[in-house]
Amino acid sequence: MKQLLKTEISNNGVTVRNSNFELLRILCMLFIVMHHYTVHCLAKLSTVDYSFQMEIYNSIAGPSGKIAVNIFILISAYFLVSKKFSIKRFYSLIFQTTFYALLGFTLYSILTNTSFNFTYFIHSLLPLLFNEYWFATCYFVLLLIFPLLNIIINNISKKTHLLIIVLSLVFTILLPFVFGTNIFYTNYFWFIILYFVGSYIKLYNIKTNSLPTIIALIFLFIAQILIGQYCNHDDWYNQNTFINFFISILIFLLFQNFQFQSKLINTIAKFSFGVYLIHDNPYLRPYLWDFIASFNITTSPFFLLYALGISISIFIICLILDLIKYLAIEKPISFAYKKIKHCHFKH
Repeated sequence: MKQLLKTEISNNGVTVRNSNFELLRILCMLFIVMHHYTVHCLAKLSTVDYSFQMEIYNSIAGPSGKIAVNIFILISAYFLVSKKFSIKRFYSLIFQTTFYALLGFTLYSILTNTSFNFTYFIHSLLPLLFNEYWFATCYFVLLLIFPLLNIIINNISKKTHLLIIVLSLVFTILLPFVFGTNIFYTNYFWFIILYFVGSYIKLYNIKTNSLPTIIALIFLFIAQILIGQYCNHDDWYNQNTFINFFISILIFLLFQNFQFQSKLINTIAKFSFGVYLIHDNPYLRPYLWDFIASFNITTSPFFLLYALGISISIFIICLILDLIKYLAIEKPISFAYKKIKHCHFKH
């Protein structure tokens, strides 16, 4: 197996992740909330003449959600390439996703005062199987196959590893750009490509200097805004555009340079996935964004501040709700399980 670089810090025998990547997770989840504000709320106001501020916000927040998804997978690859298969990862993903899907279905049934819908119930009971949360489903598949990917990655040369990445990007970025077709692209295939990219960065210690990276990001974001004014937003928001892909890589490499520890940041990052599961719940999402749209802030001269404030508020509220869920449900269950397990082995 190739020599792996340390990406975690041992603190009094307890291994904790570097807070640079945990901070990046938090920011990415905020980007996703901002993206959803654009596509689920502002898009409904298409009859309104977009102000300059709205155009700027949409040009940044729109693709930022897709960039954030790319970064999430890069982070996962960066760590999972040095990990072994663990059933605990599945427990956490399945429990959280199923809990919020069932909760959303229950609240939906109460709010709409509708009769019991067996199909919706089954979908919420098995959300990963029925793709209720597309990202969670794709990530679940990635967790299933990452040990196989690691076997492949650890038995190929650096040159072959890079060749696989380049050829994959030709089919998923270059060909769609040239011919306007995405026939080779699927979210599952794209996650695998990103896994190869993230693992390549980790295994071969790919680094960049911070200042040139920041300058490159500024130019790419400016290009993102300018091009976004003239392109079909549905196409330009995709994860596999040239600019979105390279912005994802550069942001990841930039945060890789930061090395620090913060218990607060690590704790917040722990509940960031819950923010996604709550605010993008398929049953409650329409009610959330209809409520936000009712404020009609699009004509305000302070639109950018309001839009950012709304996104941050949604993030914080969902974070608190997930923390309450953890303290009220997950932690007691975990404590009881450890107690039972201890008694079992004791006898």
